[in-house]
Amino acid sequence: MTRLELVDIRNSYILKGINLKVNDGELFVLLGPSGSGKTTLLNVISGLINYTGTVLFDGTPVDNIPTAKRNIGVVFQESSLFPHMTVEENIAFGPRVRKISDKAIKTSVEQMLKLMKIEHLKDRYPKTLSGGEKQRVAIARALVIKPKILLMDEPFNNLDPRLRKYMRDEFKHLQRMLHITTLFVTHDMKEAKELGDRIAIMKDGEIKQIGTYKEIISEPKDDEVFDFIGSPNILPCDSYEMLEHGLAKVKCGNITLLVPLDEPRPIQKVVIYPEDVYIYHNEPKGPKLNIFAGEVLDIMNKNSFKVKVTINVHGFIVLSEMLRDEFSSLGISVGDKVFVKFILKGLQLL
Repeated sequence: MTRLELVDIRNSYILKGINLKVNDGELFVLLGPSGSGKTTLLNVISGLINYTGTVLFDGTPVDNIPTAKRNIGVVFQESSLFPHMTVEENIAFGPRVRKISDKAIKTSVEQMLKLMKIEHLKDRYPKTLSGGEKQRVAIARALVIKPKILLMDEPFNNLDPRLRKYMRDEFKHLQRMLHITTLFVTHDMKEAKELGDRIAIMKDGEIKQIGTYKEIISEPKDDEVFDFIGSPNILPCDSYEMLEHGLAKVKCGNITLLVPLDEPRPIQKVVIYPEDVYIYHNEPKGPKLNIFAGEVLDIMNKNSFKVKVTINVHGFIVLSEMLRDEFSSLGISVGDKVFVKFILKGLQLL
């Protein structure tokens, strides 16, 4: 595969001296808010826009090489399939433009259809496909040319949450299997965490921090990074005890959590995402697993799509995030005594 390096990349008033190295076969995530320059940087790598600085593939500058000859695969947020072509024809388009032989095209397309599990769709047109099916075709179309580098610009953003999670898992497995150097753009920290070997936080045309998810979440470089990564709930841990069935009992201050842990290893912190903190007026029925009494301290963004609620849970200030309709049905106010449940799937150990 290919090693990617960017040296002092600048573009008008958007990119302000980007320096970045992506390893051979790495799944590298660019994470940042809208307008931070993520897509612009992908366009630079593709050669689609003017820039200063140097883009290197395996140590060789490609700045004077036109887009068509850089051999880059790109998957956008919108699948951008040709509506008048079948799935098979869409996938074959890249090799055909490159004047590959019909026999080789047929073999490559068949391999992609099988790899992406869309053989049954080959004679269908884009308008008859679901969102997930369209993105599978778009990925196949990007991969069939055997690109040196794969660029993914928020490709799963328009899918529903369950399908989006499924597509992330499928893509990560595919990327590992093909060992293709990949730059993946997203504004979603959870998506970055699930996909990235490493993550670069971008804001205002600059890279603020590069590291693994664990490194960034444990030690954000500055307040800008801390604010963007979603202010997850981080509970320092005092001790833990291994239990049966892949569980551990972790003591954090005045609360004790049961968390998944396959084998003993050092645990210093437990990270709980706000969307995995559930609030109840009355103690929920069923097993009393990671359920604690608390008090509502603050409610933010009541009229927004997502509402944030701050709760005092045995001395820890915990943030919960929920959809506005869910918040309205709760009917809670500042000062209310509530019960809080931490969902195990959202717990991360550091």
